[in-house]
Amino acid sequence: MQIGWGRGGLENGVLLQARGDESRKVSMRAGFSTALLFSLLLIAQGSWGQVDPSSALLLNSTGDASVRETGIGSGRYTVRPKNEAKKDSSRGIRSETEPTPVATPAPAATAQPAPQAPKPPQAVAPQKPAPPELTAPQTIPPQVSAPQAPAEAVAAQQATPEARRRVLMEISVAPGYLYNASESSYSYRNYNTSAPTIAAEARVWFNPSIAVQTSYLGTLSSSVSDSRDGSRSVAAAQQWFTAGLRARGFVGVSRMAPSLSAGIDYMEYEFRAPSDAQTRAKLKSSGIRVSVDADVPANPYRSWTLGFSVAPKLQHRESKTEIDFQSGGNVDATQVGMSLGTNIRFDATSMMFLKLSHVVEKDLFSGPATLADPVTGVAPSGVSVTNSFTMIQLGYTWGN
Repeated sequence: MQIGWGRGGLENGVLLQARGDESRKVSMRAGFSTALLFSLLLIAQGSWGQVDPSSALLLNSTGDASVRETGIGSGRYTVRPKNEAKKDSSRGIRSETEPTPVATPAPAATAQPAPQAPKPPQAVAPQKPAPPELTAPQTIPPQVSAPQAPAEAVAAQQATPEARRRVLMEISVAPGYLYNASESSYSYRNYNTSAPTIAAEARVWFNPSIAVQTSYLGTLSSSVSDSRDGSRSVAAAQQWFTAGLRARGFVGVSRMAPSLSAGIDYMEYEFRAPSDAQTRAKLKSSGIRVSVDADVPANPYRSWTLGFSVAPKLQHRESKTEIDFQSGGNVDATQVGMSLGTNIRFDATSMMFLKLSHVVEKDLFSGPATLADPVTGVAPSGVSVTNSFTMIQLGYTWGN
């Protein structure tokens, strides 16, 4: 009995010892597995902190709630208050060793302005221009004249010669109408006639003071009576030709300065009766004529003109037609004339003018006439003839 018990006790002891060794091995394996698992968790936790948020977003396909809470799944970084951070740390959601994820800032949303009620229109008071004396002076660049005050501008305008003084050439054309009356006690020199006229004049100025001029005036469709009872008329053309010099001066330097010109011309007048005229002779007067003309501006665009002329010694001659007569032996002929007109100036080179003129020629013969007067039947002696011309003209002058 003791041996059997001894064997059974030995076997039991061996069995218990084997079981204890087996338990220790299991415990060691469990401890080793636990340590290995814990190391793997630490390594995984460290690697997970280094993962890029975008990679974490790709890896988070299961929609882990812990990842969404940290903001990695949404790709945004959320700033939380301190009390929430403390709660998370108490819950163990975020480890102290866990690095803070780097988040990409989201674009800020554009704030839409709230609609405002329209404001009522406000009346804006008109701004009054500053008075000239309060205007700030302007900076004047080099070599540029300063702006002139009104008084200085007027003075500068008055000191500047007007453009009409710099005209080099003037050409005038003027239609008109002429009335001619020859009064004499000798019936061969007693007649009157009228006709339209055309005139042309040209002046060339060497300087504002000296010029040469020439002019022509002639009648159109003129006729004269060629009988004692007026039953017969013949064509009778009249024409004037002049050529001479002009000297001009201005009384002042302003634009409104009057001007005065003096001229000396060779003048020639002809009365052309046809060769078959029975009671009219051909007439011609020629000589030197002196004239004075004034131009007085009334405003910048209009002026008055006044002229006077005299030819103290003219040569007067009567030429035969079908009838040959002489009113006397010698003749003393003198001519005077005057004119009044107005100029309407468009600019410095062009203007229109209206002119009324009257010229009287006095012919005084000495000695008896060569033929008896057909009315009285007596040859008169000391025949006197007053030949007058009244003319009105409307013309245009062009200058350059």
